[in-house]
Amino acid sequence: MERTKTGGRPKLPDEEKRQYSFHVRLNKEEYDIMETRIKRSRYGSRRQYLLEMSKGATIRPEVTEVQLFDRLKDIYMEINHIGKNINQISRKINSMECNVPGSVIEYELKKCNKTMETCKHQTEILAEIGHKISSKV
Repeated sequence: MERTKTGGRPKLPDEEKRQYSFHVRLNKEEYDIMETRIKRSRYGSRRQYLLEMSKGATIRPEVTEVQLFDRLKDIYMEINHIGKNINQISRKINSMECNVPGSVIEYELKKCNKTMETCKHQTEILAEIGHKISSKV
């Protein structure tokens, strides 16, 4: 009486079978670089990282929430400084008694106000991004 095996892993189709392998030797520096890149990527293993690279994928480092918050904070501070500079320029133009035609001053003030509105809009976008990220953490 012959037994047939019914359990175990199902057989893969021929096109999904991985039959080939290769071995690579690295020196310490190359190994450290490769390990750092793998750890920074979104792939959990060397195998997956190398498979994606072989398919021509663009490997981007995974950005942590802390790094993203730091970058958003830097951008926010930069926009804030720009807004302060524009306010100082506006105050200076408004307080000047000079021979500049009113239309030129009005034009410059409109440009300053438009830039400030853009800064305000960008700040709101950054706040939304920060809120979305913090709700995921």
